[in-house]
Amino acid sequence: MSSPFVSTRSAVLTWAGRACPDHLREAADIFLGKSERTRENALSAATFAVLAPPADGPALYELYAAANPQLPRAQREALAAWAGARFGLYEVLEVKPDRGFQLRDVLTEATQFVQERKATKHITRSEEHTSELQSPCN
Repeated sequence: MSSPFVSTRSAVLTWAGRACPDHLREAADIFLGKSERTRENALSAATFAVLAPPADGPALYELYAAANPQLPRAQREALAAWAGARFGLYEVLEVKPDRGFQLRDVLTEATQFVQERKATKHITRSEEHTSELQSPCN
């Protein structure tokens, strides 16, 4: 069974494929640029398409919520959590084993320390990751 976040992302992508396929394609093209289309970066592009608002309007998850007012509780909670998330492309500046890592937002240059013990075992300095960072109160 998938988490509410994964199933909600899938629901948003399925809906967007029917309701606004151009928006979905445009977001994927922005994210991937001229990169090779692999399964791994396609998943990151899909997450970007769902969470990142375009310059001229709401994010896909916001459009989905507005079009589907009677969503199950788990999906409403996932959508509410995404509203407080900061999605971006991050470079790992420093890894502190069993503590966390220092990230730099590639677009804004802002840095942030993320406390995440498990990830320090496989993330290395200078790697780039797409992710959503949720505030600790979510």
